[in-house]
Amino acid sequence: MPSLVEPHQDTVTIHAGAGPSTKTFVVYSDFICHHSPFFKAAFNSLMKEGLTKTMTLEDTTPAAFGQFVHWRYATQLNDYDVSEPSVETLLDLWLLADKAMVPGLQNEVICAINNHKDLSATLQTQDFMKIWEQTSHDSPLLEFLVLQLVYRAHGFIHGEKFPHSLWVRLFNYIRIAKFRSLEAPLPMSLIKSQFFLKEVE
Repeated sequence: MPSLVEPHQDTVTIHAGAGPSTKTFVVYSDFICHHSPFFKAAFNSLMKEGLTKTMTLEDTTPAAFGQFVHWRYATQLNDYDVSEPSVETLLDLWLLADKAMVPGLQNEVICAINNHKDLSATLQTQDFMKIWEQTSHDSPLLEFLVLQLVYRAHGFIHGEKFPHSLWVRLFNYIRIAKFRSLEAPLPMSLIKSQFFLKEVE
């Protein structure tokens, strides 16, 4: 695993976001490629990204990619020097980690969302629809959000916009759900057994 104790010469440039909100990040190639088969393949290929050492990621946000870079350098998602990312940013970060093929980060994001102090107040209908449209319908993130909706929803979700198959999944959870505090995070044993992805050694 790369260490900041040692000098690094090679960098890559990532343009994250679309339109005027795009931001540019210059990061050490060793760090961004070490845990990501996606970035490793792109920057070590004969494609444009490999030749120019530059990539544009229009399907993520600068906030999400910034968290990705922070996680790579700090080896943890949250610390005392960085404010807690929003739920929206965490969802975008999970999608970015899915694209980058970094299951360890996806698992950390699930934990961060589960423990987020503002989850009940900020999770919106469009968040469900984004995950529904951008992941497989058996995505652990989608299953996790549906379960959160069952246990912690406060009437902020407009379910009439949900596809029929998403409603079916929601009702299945409601049918088997046990009463619990609406504000309590889900147990870690449940999170790990149901929503964690297998990490590659």
